[in-house]
Amino acid sequence: MDNLRSRIVPGMIACALIWLGTSAWAQSQAKGDGALAAAAQAPTNLVANGGFEQWRALTRNEKQSFNRSRQPNQQEQKMLDGMQWPDGWFLWIGGVAQAAQWSVQDVGILADKTEKHAGSCSIQMDNRNHDISLSLNQRFDAAPNTRYRITMWLKGDHIDTYQPKGILVSTIASSKPGKDDNSQAGRLSLDTQFPARKEATFDWQAFTYTFDTPPQTRTIMLCLELRGAGTLWVDDVQGTELGKIIAVESF
Repeated sequence: MDNLRSRIVPGMIACALIWLGTSAWAQSQAKGDGALAAAAQAPTNLVANGGFEQWRALTRNEKQSFNRSRQPNQQEQKMLDGMQWPDGWFLWIGGVAQAAQWSVQDVGILADKTEKHAGSCSIQMDNRNHDISLSLNQRFDAAPNTRYRITMWLKGDHIDTYQPKGILVSTIASSKPGKDDNSQAGRLSLDTQFPARKEATFDWQAFTYTFDTPPQTRTIMLCLELRGAGTLWVDDVQGTELGKIIAVESF
């Protein structure tokens, strides 16, 4: 009887181990299949580095663009050398102060690991000059006669909202790669979200709008502009193609 028990018990344990291993494998396969299905259903984000997770050092030309009116002093040069910039995006600075004296000390660009909507960080845009505008831009490929959706998460602190200041999101369609032809496919002026305040401070909010591209469109320039002073955080920018526009003929 002892010999029989000694043969049966190890066999039962082996069967149990095989069953547990098979069950664990089946569960992992199910999770893997679910992840693949979710990935297949998730829309493609047309905006590169929309979560602002990848950063790099400024190029020489980018450093010069911060001090066009004069040579940077030692403190400003140190700030430029230590500044990081998100991959896939570029900055435009303009406004009333284009002819005035402004420098890198008026502008702050930061990978903020504390204030973020998701991921490891967001981008913080800090404008200390009431007369200039900071515009965060990216160009992506687009098709003509197509509907797109732009979604982003924003947080603001003491942002000027007296028009024409505030936050402006716009998309500019172009029929020529690398060039803009001033045909705005979509425009969302967020300064109208806070009409009763001189300065807008708000927690993380999602802003979404859709637009249709005109014929001959080949690219879209996405522009997120902070006009006037204030601090703006941006995260999780998503560009999604919704489908072709179907023309309806009237009789």
